[in-house]
Amino acid sequence: MRPFAVSIVVALVSVSLFAADAAPKTSEDELDDLLKVISEETDLATRTRMNRDYVPGMMTVLDGDTLEALGCRTVLDALSLVPGMQAFREISGAPNISVRGIAFPFNAGNTRVLIDSVALSREDAGLNSAALLTPIEQVDRIEIVRGPSSSLHGAFAFAGVINVVTRSHGRRVFAGVREGGRVAGGYVAAPIGNWQMSLSSAPYRGDRNEGPAGTDAHAHGSTNILALSHEGFSLKAQHLRRDEDFIGQRSYERSTGLEARQHFTLSSTLGSETRINVVKDEFASTDVGKQFKGDVLEGATALQWKPSPRHDLLADLSFTRSHIEYAHLRLPSDPALPALLSTNVNGITRDSEALALQDQIEVNPRLTVTLGVRGDHYEDVGDRVTPRAGAVFRATDHHIFKVQYAEGFRPPTFWELYAPGYANPDLTFETMRTLEAGYVYHQPDAAVRLTAFRSNIGDMLYLVLPPQGPGPTIFENNTSARMHGIEAEVERQENERFRWLANTSWVHTWDGRSTSAPDGQSAVAADWLANAAALYRPIDSTVLSLRLLHVGRRHTLTGTVSGYDSLDFTASFVANPEWTFRAGVHNLLDDDITYLLAFPNQTLQVGFGQRRSAWVAVSRKL
Repeated sequence: MRPFAVSIVVALVSVSLFAADAAPKTSEDELDDLLKVISEETDLATRTRMNRDYVPGMMTVLDGDTLEALGCRTVLDALSLVPGMQAFREISGAPNISVRGIAFPFNAGNTRVLIDSVALSREDAGLNSAALLTPIEQVDRIEIVRGPSSSLHGAFAFAGVINVVTRSHGRRVFAGVREGGRVAGGYVAAPIGNWQMSLSSAPYRGDRNEGPAGTDAHAHGSTNILALSHEGFSLKAQHLRRDEDFIGQRSYERSTGLEARQHFTLSSTLGSETRINVVKDEFASTDVGKQFKGDVLEGATALQWKPSPRHDLLADLSFTRSHIEYAHLRLPSDPALPALLSTNVNGITRDSEALALQDQIEVNPRLTVTLGVRGDHYEDVGDRVTPRAGAVFRATDHHIFKVQYAEGFRPPTFWELYAPGYANPDLTFETMRTLEAGYVYHQPDAAVRLTAFRSNIGDMLYLVLPPQGPGPTIFENNTSARMHGIEAEVERQENERFRWLANTSWVHTWDGRSTSAPDGQSAVAADWLANAAALYRPIDSTVLSLRLLHVGRRHTLTGTVSGYDSLDFTASFVANPEWTFRAGVHNLLDDDITYLLAFPNQTLQVGFGQRRSAWVAVSRKL
């Protein structure tokens, strides 16, 4: 039996075994929720659970049920709903994003990607793509911090943090088919004695829409999660798989993580949490001659002290050991041609330690100040201190003002550090400094959010062109970039049957890399991004939705190229409290969806096979 079919059987059987006494929210209740403007709480920005509009900096929280109703297929699709985030695919089919006008060739725009608050990705090897392909049926919500977040989340929380929170309540099986692809799976949550268990599995397969237009594209993968919890202890096991084959170029990715957490309540004002996380990664790509295998061990202890109702102190001490069994990269991959970039690493270990401190003070009932600092020591790069300061002023119950200064950093990836064949002692951290101001207007049936930001990237890691001497290309902290822009969001519930939302963002960039346009604008990213979506319930059992995504003109080495508009239609129908049917049309306008890829000597424009296509999906609660 094929692996895809085996995964489906395992998922469906696992759900059925624990489906005896379910009492989830009914599908009709969920249709009601789709029409509501919900105030989401999150602890991603401060590790203190707060309404997202009260945290320093701007956050976006995307609800999983709404994402399904809008026809989103994966986490990557959903991220294009976030102001300033532009989702695209690389020529190999791997997902990536550009954040606030700057694109990077790896690490999904230099954001830290978490699944259920667990760091499963391998950023120091330039990898976190499989998590972005998680099917949306598995997603409860997606929490996104826009802007640097390294003071809490460390290296590679450079342009932001994405936390994919998977469904851990209820029981459901689901399946969907679209032209060239399909997904099937399920999730279940149930008590096992004194323990609480949740299991989620979703294998997927794609053909036509997964690669450049005109190619014989094949892709398949899965996201699998098992979680156990008892009182203050939790154990999570996760496995991500991605296999792709385009025009004879193959790539694969395997990431497996195991995390244990124990929370202790030491007193009424003092708590602690200890966590240990082990991640094993293996990936390869023939189009760039890349192979990698390694593991990461991370341990941390956090203390949270609340000496008064208005004062919250956090201290987090962590240790990370990142090990490479082997890592090989050669550009071009053809051994008959001279190597422009060649890295070979075997048996290398990188140790780092960090201490993060945060002080959150409610100065008065209207004003909250958050101060943070993090110190990191990397044995192969050196030391880095990362500060953060923010304030939230609630002028009235409806008007909120924010201001924040934050920094992000990343050490060189292994590919950059070992490019000359040894650890380059001259490389240091790449840094981002961001100042942003925000305004939020919030009512039970409406919300408006406005953000203005200015960022500077210093000591930017970039290759040296042309290669000096007969050796391969090396990297240096030899350039910089800057950007400033505005972001606007609005959502409103007009009545019990109609809700709409819209956002737009504009950014102006200057990029010192050789990939930038003649006027210095950063390549690949668009100046303007916009979304508009509406959900309408004509009858109690049906919700209709339209979503329009606009990607404006983008910059290239020689000038600009036009953007595109994608209009999606989705109809959701609840046949009874258990069954939900969905059908829709993707890219209703049949616009040409093209992605740009920036290389040191060219900007490649790639048309993807995402033409107008219909899809259907069905789910059943157990």
